[in-house]
Amino acid sequence: MSHEVVVLAGADDDMLRKFVELDAFSEELADSFAADTQEALNLIGQNPFIGSGHSHPPFRKWLLLDWDMAVFYRPLGGRCFVHAVLSLRQDPKTVQALLRTRGQP
Repeated sequence: MSHEVVVLAGADDDMLRKFVELDAFSEELADSFAADTQEALNLIGQNPFIGSGHSHPPFRKWLLLDWDMAVFYRPLGGRCFVHAVLSLRQDPKTVQALLRTRGQP
């Protein structure tokens, strides 16, 4: 059974910021990022517990390996709430602090 994927404002901002950054360099690269991100969101919707859950409770993390980024989301009822799409090149404490500020759907 598929879950509805709800991208919250913070995650939407994260994705837009990365898209704009890539688009300034290459439209093709930005489009590839958008497609890969959409594919990941579709996969999360189809398999809500696919991401690892041990590093950032209560969030699950699905890696966007080609981009060195991760989608942080939370399955709840029949929905998956996407709270953040973040670079993994930053201090894990920074990621943890940001996720704390985005903790509620």
